[in-house]
Amino acid sequence: MLKLINLFVLDKIFEEHLPLPASVKMIYINCLMKHFKDLEATEKNAMGFSISKSTFDYKAFENHFDCLRTSGLVSIHEDEIMFKNAWGQLIDRSQLGRETKEQRFSFNADDLAEQLYSNERIKELCQMKYKMKPEEVNVKMILFVKTQQIAEERYLNAGKFSSHFIYWLASQTRDFNNSQNTTQQKKSKLLGK
Repeated sequence: MLKLINLFVLDKIFEEHLPLPASVKMIYINCLMKHFKDLEATEKNAMGFSISKSTFDYKAFENHFDCLRTSGLVSIHEDEIMFKNAWGQLIDRSQLGRETKEQRFSFNADDLAEQLYSNERIKELCQMKYKMKPEEVNVKMILFVKTQQIAEERYLNAGKFSSHFIYWLASQTRDFNNSQNTTQQKKSKLLGK
């Protein structure tokens, strides 16, 4: 990201806002450098960000950050400083790389398993919809998580993971019911019915 937020961009940022003393500009530049130093140039990483006041001696620089707040570059909250996206319209957006699937879908089954296991609403839904006992739902949840771990599936968030479980359970229940019906039909034919 530092390649995109260059001296030209910084100069434009400072031109568009109230005149700032050099020491205040240096604080702003240092914060941008610290945040963007190791980030890849992607759309997601080019957004505004916040820095916790506990990560540095805020009292020593309180006047500097107040100047930045007055100029509209930051907003100051109780325990953090939000840096507004003043660079977004100034950087060369064609240089922003597209996020890979791994970056977008950053959660795997291990990350989301506990949330699924502790989600009582999903358990109740499955019990009502598929007429299952709580123990059966728990077993199906464990089986689903193991299956997703083996497949190394990745998810955008816990909601997508939970939705996939519900659809997966529906397909498992439908397959089970179809196999039971087929078995009963075969037995009926054997008995002459």
